[in-house]
Amino acid sequence: MNPSMIRETVRCLNNALGPTLVAALSGARDRTISARWEAGEGPEPDAAAAERLQCAMEAWKLIEASEGPDVARLWFLGANPWLGVRPVALTFRRRSQQDARPGLAVRIPALDTDPAGRT
Repeated sequence: MNPSMIRETVRCLNNALGPTLVAALSGARDRTISARWEAGEGPEPDAAAAERLQCAMEAWKLIEASEGPDVARLWFLGANPWLGVRPVALTFRRRSQQDARPGLAVRIPALDTDPAGRT
């Protein structure tokens, strides 16, 4: 991902979710790093962080478009039964994208059922 694209992705996520959560989603230990990434200051996110941010952006766009920004924000913060009852933000932070993406993709399109199959 080129530097201007990652800055735009970070800017959008910072506006939607706040810089502390965006830093956590990226796997960064510094909670202020996403504000610096957005401003183009300091180092760029590494490849793994950029991949996590891109995945988060895809999820944000899908959920926000169908359910609105409040539901999308809650989706990132709330416990998710399809991810072992962990908040999505922790899944992004603790797992590789290869592990996290399938679990995220399972529930984004159909937020209307639960893991037990009840509607």
